[in-house]
Amino acid sequence: MYFLTDSANHLRRLMINRGASIGSAQQSISANGERSYRLKEDLKREQIRLVASIWPDANSLFDLLAYFRLLRDHKCPTPSLVIPYLAYAREYDEPGQAKINEMLAELVRNLNPAKISVFDLHDPRLLANLGANARIVNTWPLLAERLLKDDAPEVVLAPDEAAKPLAQALINLLGGTAELAYIEKERPKPNSALANNLVGEVSNRRVLIADDIIDTGATMIEAVRLVSQKGASQIRLAANHGIFTQDAREKLSRLPIQDIYVTNTWPQPRHPIIKTVDISSLLITLP
Repeated sequence: MYFLTDSANHLRRLMINRGASIGSAQQSISANGERSYRLKEDLKREQIRLVASIWPDANSLFDLLAYFRLLRDHKCPTPSLVIPYLAYAREYDEPGQAKINEMLAELVRNLNPAKISVFDLHDPRLLANLGANARIVNTWPLLAERLLKDDAPEVVLAPDEAAKPLAQALINLLGGTAELAYIEKERPKPNSALANNLVGEVSNRRVLIADDIIDTGATMIEAVRLVSQKGASQIRLAANHGIFTQDAREKLSRLPIQDIYVTNTWPQPRHPIIKTVDISSLLITLP
């Protein structure tokens, strides 16, 4: 049986359609803003999974902690935890900066869930903070399957050198025939990127730019402009997590992009050029 916090509620109908059993709990907020949670199920099953993302909004973390406590206090001493999206995983390690990413990981670990499954964790080093029973769930096989059905790229481009392993792994999932390219760039500050040099051949080729997260779109925008200048015949984007803050969708849609592929680890409203790949099949078959 699965329980979903508000941050994962967009997956509810999709999971039900695939045959998943979704538990019922009631959440209410008092006039002074305090939250309360009440279980509406008799937990007779041994295996319970809580599906809860941690968003930048602190309420999502509170919901995760409260739901976990609710389940633990009602005949489920060790629920498993599935985190489609873990915020703060992209923090930059600078002098004097609080390590919020490690704090969140340790809060989750200290709940002592039976298992922790995090989808496409940006920084794999955080796995150590999450504990020995934590694992990363990779959604690239789902994205690769969709890409192969539509039109396999001739070049997979990493928008920076850090994304090269990701791009190479995607090439392997696509059958190994695409070539690898990457961009050398500078990042003067968070959410700001300057593309400097493209390594690889993209002229007259179908190019897929792949990264794990699209947030403000700054990295992808710079990459698209450079690839377009180099004469790519087709440009598409792919990412595990589509956050699209501010007006990122509109900025990207004004560029010469055919499609953007993202999963629904984050809720995805309909958009003309965004193709959403559903993770519910992967979520309900986790071992």
